[in-house]
Amino acid sequence: MDSNLLLLISLVKNGGTLTELRRRGLRYSQIGHLVESAIENGLIIHSEGTVLLTDHGFALLESARFPGKSGTKAAWIAPADHERVDRLAPDAVYLPRKPPTLSDM
Repeated sequence: MDSNLLLLISLVKNGGTLTELRRRGLRYSQIGHLVESAIENGLIIHSEGTVLLTDHGFALLESARFPGKSGTKAAWIAPADHERVDRLAPDAVYLPRKPPTLSDM
């Protein structure tokens, strides 16, 4: 399932704005196509100037939100392996790398 479509469904459910989709880099034409696709698939309906979530859209949103429902938080959150630091000696001091600045470029 497309993450942008899931975000759109979530925004419809919660009465949000399209700002989050714009922050993801989508143009208004792409958002329009996404809305048309959601309407054609029966996920949302447009009536009398409002957009509402259908039962099918709600079920899709819930199934995508909790895939498997394993019950443990460790299964929900993937560890950021690229952020791990090798084990250091007890008296060692760790200094993270400084992110590049504009003056370094």
